[in-house]
Amino acid sequence: RRSSTLALEDRKMDDNVLKPGQELIEDNDFELAIIEKPTVVVSQNGMRLRPPSVVSAYNDFSVSMADGSVFLRKVNKFVTAE
Repeated sequence: RRSSTLALEDRKMDDNVLKPGQELIEDNDFELAIIEKPTVVVSQNGMRLRPPSVVSAYNDFSVSMADGSVFLRKVNKFVTAE
């Protein structure tokens, strides 16, 4: 039982790491992006809106980037840079 519990904990830790090319959707994704500070590309309908930047804050409606730009969550796509 001990080894299966450790394996489950290891898997959960691996799930808490952002990977290159991963889309940020859930609140947890944005929280990890603030902690890990990966470069994030923001696009709308396939067009990149600004140079890649780091997420500095988020709420239910928007995401703020380190460069000062603010984007709506519902209409934009946030992906970690590859």
